[in-house]
Amino acid sequence: MTFDMPGKSANVLTDEVWVDLSRALDRLESKPPAGVILVSAKPTIYVAGADLVKISNTLDWSDDEIIRFCEEGRAIMSRFSRLLSVSVAAVHGVCVGGGMELTLWCDHRIASDDRKTLFGLPEVKLGLVPGWAGTVRLPRLIGLQEAIDLVTTGNLIDAKRAKELGIVTCVGPQSEMIDRAVQIINDELASRAFLKKRQAMLGAVTDMPHDLDALRQRFQQQIDSNREIDSSAPSIVLQHMIDTAGVDQQAACHNESLAMAKVYGSIENQGLLHYFFLDERSKKVRSDYGEVQPPRIERIGIIGAGLMGCQIAKLALTAGYQVTLFDADQNKLHREFAALATGKNGQNIRVADSFKTFADADLVIEAIVEKLTIKRQLFEQLCQVVGPEIFLATNTSTIPVSDIATAVPNPARLVGLHFCCPVEPLRLVEVIRGQQSSQTIVNVAIDVVRAMRKTPIVVGDHPGFVVNRLLCPVFNQALEMLTHGIPLSQMDASFREFGFAAGPLEMIDFIGVDTIMYAGETFLRTLPELVSLNPILPALVKRGRLGRKSNLGFYRYESFDSVARIDRELDPILDRYQKEPLSLDNDQILDRLLEPMIAAGRAVLADGVVDDSRDVDLCSVLGTTFPAVRGGLLHWADELRRAGS
Repeated sequence: MTFDMPGKSANVLTDEVWVDLSRALDRLESKPPAGVILVSAKPTIYVAGADLVKISNTLDWSDDEIIRFCEEGRAIMSRFSRLLSVSVAAVHGVCVGGGMELTLWCDHRIASDDRKTLFGLPEVKLGLVPGWAGTVRLPRLIGLQEAIDLVTTGNLIDAKRAKELGIVTCVGPQSEMIDRAVQIINDELASRAFLKKRQAMLGAVTDMPHDLDALRQRFQQQIDSNREIDSSAPSIVLQHMIDTAGVDQQAACHNESLAMAKVYGSIENQGLLHYFFLDERSKKVRSDYGEVQPPRIERIGIIGAGLMGCQIAKLALTAGYQVTLFDADQNKLHREFAALATGKNGQNIRVADSFKTFADADLVIEAIVEKLTIKRQLFEQLCQVVGPEIFLATNTSTIPVSDIATAVPNPARLVGLHFCCPVEPLRLVEVIRGQQSSQTIVNVAIDVVRAMRKTPIVVGDHPGFVVNRLLCPVFNQALEMLTHGIPLSQMDASFREFGFAAGPLEMIDFIGVDTIMYAGETFLRTLPELVSLNPILPALVKRGRLGRKSNLGFYRYESFDSVARIDRELDPILDRYQKEPLSLDNDQILDRLLEPMIAAGRAVLADGVVDDSRDVDLCSVLGTTFPAVRGGLLHWADELRRAGS
């Protein structure tokens, strides 16, 4: 049996596929062969799972409709477990969600040894639980503890690990899979062992620890500490799997349907589905050169060996580019070069003693201080020694590309690349199309960002673009609240409790106190309604408290990556600028921080920085760490407004 949805890159369990599958099973049941081998015609995806478009369109279903949805899917899949034939799922490519559940109803699973072959039940990452017996068949196959770990994390595993756990029978070259499946079928027909396995799957879980309460507590702690996934769905599925480990398959499946009804259409499920489609949409942002041959980008020059420049250099090296790094501070340059040279592809980096070294570069990225006059001066000097054909990029975070481009002959070759900070965990890179940026340089930027395994989004050339347009008003409000005596730790805690990876003051320390101060100067000049004059940042910069990079900012740090600690030496600095004290609870603090962020998001749309609210939502999640479970900034704000009305 071959799965192959015409014209699609992946097989998905749509209503049409269910009908076709049911008809195919009718034929198998009427004239059973010795064995059935399930394969996929897709080169990289076996079966991707449920139809998420249908799920997103049915989030208002009643509990009865949700339960029926689960039962109908199981009713079709379970027919493989009752065939007179031996069934083998021969898996090559990604096999996840409903696709993996389908294979769990077969007598055997075998897998190709290709790195593209992965197994998993990632439903919790969408605020759902597996609903077609994944939570029931898996623990009866590999044991309760390992099954809970897979389902509550949603992690994907490769074929080798799947064999170690007992999910697959054997792993080997794709070219040998059919022969191996035939051998398994013949062996099973001779021994009839598959019938005993089927009977065992109908009962309770046999491999489980004696102390289920300790197991529940341990996994609940793991769920609560996992900031990558909202805890609602994993907690519900954990309780369900432990409660049903001792009952038969039929009773466990019914309870699985009830668990699905608890999460299907929840606020968390709605938000995560919205974000899933945002992420899928972002993958379609691709370069388009038309009939023109794409330029080869092999050598990248980076100017600035500070925190941002070195992180960009690391990404470029990992992507396989030849990198040349320059900084006016030669001591810092050679120190950072030594660190980068010991990392992945470190042999591909060299240092430059002047801009002339960039003469053979294909692309030069500027990553220096966020000051317009200094950036212009740099490009004037650079363009005197590099050819007019070399592509240029500025890692600007707030300054419009067009303002910098006045220093560049042939400004069509200049584009903005805003790598969000901290670079390593944040996937977003804003590709800023200046007023004179050519489509070719925009395409080059998209390709380079993709090669660095980041998500590019093309934005208009407006001060702050999207990400910093959202963040600067938040920082401004946080600084204002500091002057009214609101503790910085309380503000940061309220942000983290909402779901951000860090609070506003923690973010400033990450990005750099001086960088945020310079960004504020840009906004005061271009969008004064977004920020107000506040003396705190200049006072910190004057004292060398630049954030993590100097081990002192709003907090104290032992090293760049260490835990933030309260620093009482900050108190007298803040005391100098105190106004009338305010007393606010966490909800009030959160409202004051998020209201200007929402207003900025709506202004981004109104100003045409992007054309679609989904772009603002994506930038908020991937660039500011706005919680994905809430679906993005404007999606969440609109849901609040609808709920209030």
